[in-house]
Amino acid sequence: MQNLYRTADIAKILGVEEWRIKNFSQGKAYNLEPSIRLGSGQRRWRVYTSQDVLKHAIAGELVRFGFGPEAVGKALDAISESQLTSWTSRIADAGEQGEEPDWKELPLLVNARGDWKVMKASAFEKRYLGYGGEWAGVFVLNYPSLLGQVIKQINEYEGRK
Repeated sequence: MQNLYRTADIAKILGVEEWRIKNFSQGKAYNLEPSIRLGSGQRRWRVYTSQDVLKHAIAGELVRFGFGPEAVGKALDAISESQLTSWTSRIADAGEQGEEPDWKELPLLVNARGDWKVMKASAFEKRYLGYGGEWAGVFVLNYPSLLGQVIKQINEYEGRK
């Protein structure tokens, strides 16, 4: 069974203020609505899954780098559910075993002049870092590494409960 979290839980896990989590969840442009809503009216609760926590971490990182709500929403749309978790768990597992994952296969979240896409590190290297690469106006986020850290934070939080 997947763990479920409330707004305050996510804020503690990510080390941010609760208002930021509420802002992400209520702002339609962010596209970060909770997976589950319980109750109705004023007794309505937002309930989040682990996947939601990971998405909030990416959103927070993008906001930290200056991206607005629409850009964050588009970036999150570019990452499929399988891309969100497959590499994250591989990196976490490799770190625990003292191994290095194949970084050429690592997916990166890339914004090139407003267009978000996920691409392998090897494809990014060829397109943007090779001779004559189109480097201007490119932003890159190694999101699996970020999420590997967030998974550790989730596990620590679960251990304190």
